[in-house]
Amino acid sequence: MAVSRTSVINLALQSIAANGIADPDEDTESARQAKVCYDQVVRREIATHPWYFAKEQAALPANAGAPLYKFARSFNLPSAFLRLVELEQRWVFSMLRNIDTNPVPPYEIQGRAILTDFGAPLNITYLADKTDDPSLWPPEFVQAAAMALAVRLAYPLTKSDGAVKMAKENYAEALTSARKNNAIQRPPEQMPDGSWMAARGLA
Repeated sequence: MAVSRTSVINLALQSIAANGIADPDEDTESARQAKVCYDQVVRREIATHPWYFAKEQAALPANAGAPLYKFARSFNLPSAFLRLVELEQRWVFSMLRNIDTNPVPPYEIQGRAILTDFGAPLNITYLADKTDDPSLWPPEFVQAAAMALAVRLAYPLTKSDGAVKMAKENYAEALTSARKNNAIQRPPEQMPDGSWMAARGLA
């Protein structure tokens, strides 16, 4: 059975012993509360970690007009853009940068555009908004997103501090599992040769 918005919401509701739903648009308290926060919660979860299922690449054309100062060019970001992961094959997602042998080039995101001195096309890898298609999510992310939603719904639907506490614990456990699974999908990375090695002809 394909994962859907309804099934994600019901997973969250079940975890806090709240009434399930048949449709996100139905006129019930569970559906109304979930509808208010679902998109915001899921987008936040996607944007806070470099999930492989959410990564997309793009080659951006430069805008006709240059920025007023500081940078030479601006490039409009894709409509589904949530967060930048790579800029011209350099990591900009801080969680993935363990050493600074390949520094991030200067850039700035203003509104829905990225400003930089790089020429066109500008190659980027980014996290795309996959909120509307849960069928693309791996099972571990489904659990993490549902538990994040449960944290938001716990008090409005149960009025119980105990339910909130349990929801937060479930979320932390699900998020750890999801991130571990995401890390497994990364190929082994060779540490770049540092300046000490290069200076001695060992690189």
